[in-house]
Amino acid sequence: MKIVDNPYKKEFVFDLYSRIYPDFKDYEKITKKKMIEKIIEFYSDYNNIIDICTYREIKFLKRIANGEKIAWDDDRFEFEKDILRKKMLISHNDSLEYDFYDELKDSILLALSRVKMSEVKKKTELNEFLVGFCKVMG
Repeated sequence: MKIVDNPYKKEFVFDLYSRIYPDFKDYEKITKKKMIEKIIEFYSDYNNIIDICTYREIKFLKRIANGEKIAWDDDRFEFEKDILRKKMLISHNDSLEYDFYDELKDSILLALSRVKMSEVKKKTELNEFLVGFCKVMG
């Protein structure tokens, strides 16, 4: 499936686009197609995929890369599926199983082959600690 064929609403695409590009264009001054092109460009650097994903998300991406069939309505991995859809890294194919977008598949596979899971796990644990600390401190 191609990412441009997905029926994302412009608001949804803008939310991701504005989070990954600090110098993003105003909503009214950019088309959905151009934002998707910029998102694909961002993900073309496999390091960005590693940086934007948590340990659990990368483990889920590895499941898909290894050919595990995970149905759209499968209740397992709800957190990972939801977040990775919002990051536009996964979608479902015609069989309603999770898959990578054609434009991102090579970058995702490269990221998965080069990722150092121990580093991602440490980063994820630190982020979780900091979020928890901030909640406690108000």
